[in-house]
Amino acid sequence: MAQFTWPPVSFAGNANPSVGVNQAATPTSATLVGGSDGTNLREMSVDSSGRLNANIIGTTTVSNALATTPAVTTFTSITSATLIASNTSRKMLTIQNVGAGILYVLLGSGTASSTNFSLQMNSGDFYENDYYNGQVNAILASSGTAYVTSLT
Repeated sequence: MAQFTWPPVSFAGNANPSVGVNQAATPTSATLVGGSDGTNLREMSVDSSGRLNANIIGTTTVSNALATTPAVTTFTSITSATLIASNTSRKMLTIQNVGAGILYVLLGSGTASSTNFSLQMNSGDFYENDYYNGQVNAILASSGTAYVTSLT
């Protein structure tokens, strides 16, 4: 999660029309200060519908972070098995338990069981992980299905 630090804002002579007392009428003009670029204050503004406006200064490049199409597999094992192998290129892993029973997931290469697990996923549960790229083992408590998606 991004963390932002906002510099203190001061106005000479308290002459800021944006600041009013609690429950005061809305001013006809206001300045919403968003932060600093390191040198200057940068303002934020909204349109007439209240949506935040974004003014991008300079050049911004957005690229697709995925090198391949997501690989979706189905898991149905009622004995401990590899849910997904270790992959240092993995960007994200998602698991969804679509079966009626509990899915026990172990982040690691040990034997997954009802007493040795990292996650206990009930029917309908969804899990997303964007930092772990090691092996994942799992076991279904009763017959069922889980979908596993790996993004690389």
